[in-house]
Amino acid sequence: VAVAGRSLYCDETGGDYLDAFVPPEGDAKHLSVLVGDISGHGVASALLMTSARALFRSAGLKPGSLSGLACRVNRQLSADIGQTGNFLTLFLTVLDEDNKTLHWVRAGHDPASLYDPDTGEITELKGEGVSMGWSHLMECEYEESTVEFSKPGQVVAVGTDGIWETANAEGELFGRERFHRVIRENAEKSPEQIVEAVFEAVHAFRGDGPREDDITLAVMKRTEEV
Repeated sequence: VAVAGRSLYCDETGGDYLDAFVPPEGDAKHLSVLVGDISGHGVASALLMTSARALFRSAGLKPGSLSGLACRVNRQLSADIGQTGNFLTLFLTVLDEDNKTLHWVRAGHDPASLYDPDTGEITELKGEGVSMGWSHLMECEYEESTVEFSKPGQVVAVGTDGIWETANAEGELFGRERFHRVIRENAEKSPEQIVEAVFEAVHAFRGDGPREDDITLAVMKRTEEV
């Protein structure tokens, strides 16, 4: 599996969260990819992102534990920021290479998109779970979901709403339909090239208008025969 990602902030520091890592013991068969969006922009959001990153990185993410882990991290974040009004949406994935499956938890984040090379169809990866950091939702639960990820050419794209909520001069939004079209048209390329194609398409659509939100995208692609 090949992975690529990029974040583009609208301020000097941003609130989007992008990370990819294997567990601390170096088990490369369990690759974690996380994409999140923290409310607001600037230094406060960047500090919250740093705290969330540390919590997840220290956990050693593996399939079968994601829902419980999400609950624990939410509890910690809620205790720290629950009265500030800040919150974190997150899409958390772990690739299980032993079983060629992708596991995920969706915490109030927009769904990821799974491209099928045989049909050209894109399925949205959904799941139950609220955004993290609300004191009154400290004890909420999260749903862990699983999908087969064994077919060469399969692509999973996880982004933030700065992509599909980018507006052009007429006030029209880029939208998820255009986002999916770019994924389809570039699905045979490398993850780095897919990410680049999305960023170029969003930039061209926006034109000379200002960036009003951070933009982040992670792409995973099954590349080898299995």
